[in-house]
Order: sequence, then C-alpha cells, then structure tokens
Amino acid sequence: MADDQITVLAAIPSDADGDTLHARLAQAYEIVGRVDCLDTVAVAAADLVPDVFIAHDSLGRDELPDLARRLNDEVPVTRVLALTDHDDELTYELVRSGVFSVVSTRASIDEIVNATRSAARRESVL
Repeated sequence: MADDQITVLAAIPSDADGDTLHARLAQAYEIVGRVDCLDTVAVAAADLVPDVFIAHDSLGRDELPDLARRLNDEVPVTRVLALTDHDDELTYELVRSGVFSVVSTRASIDEIVNATRSAARRESVL
C-alpha cells in the first residue's frame, strides 16, 4: 500500500504539537478527518472507514479502551493507534481492547508517522 493511499482519521488535540503532527501526517497520508473529542469518533470512523485511527490519550484516556472495542466491532478494517504518555496498566488494557499500536506521545513526529504506516500495513508497533 502506497503512503498516499493510506487514509487516517485523527483525534489529536488542537495545540501546537497536535497541529504540527497533523500537518506532517497530511504530507504523508490522506487525512479523512480530524476530531478534537472522542465522542464523535465511532460515527466518523463508520462513515469514513479509515485505514488508521490515531487517538491521543489526552482527549479521553479512560474512554479509549471502550472506543477501541467499539471500533473493532463496527469498523474492523480500521487499525487503532494510541498515543500515550502512560506505560502502565492502561497500555496493557488498550492492547487487550483492540488497539493495534501504542506509541509514546514523546516519540518524534517521524516515529509517529512511521507507526501510522506500519499500522496501515497491519504491522503492530508497541
């Protein structure tokens, strides 16, 4: 799958870092949507059917496991990539709930872009 064919739905904060990440992702992939809260993600993902859904845990750390389960049920072709600063039980729970890849929010933008590519190619990154 060529990078320009990879579709991404991003749930990342609207701040300087989030905007920079979004811009870099848009250079590499087709961004089909960006949301700044997790409430609308399931509906958007069902409508858009992206290859990868990127979720930043600052938008709802406790909601991510349930959202991942729902997306796996409703849009099984979409791979969920979680960005988190937490290396704890939540990370384990995210993987158990169907998150395909987990990347630190402290990772470089290029590492996140590469993890997105890997997720789209069905290669899990932890």
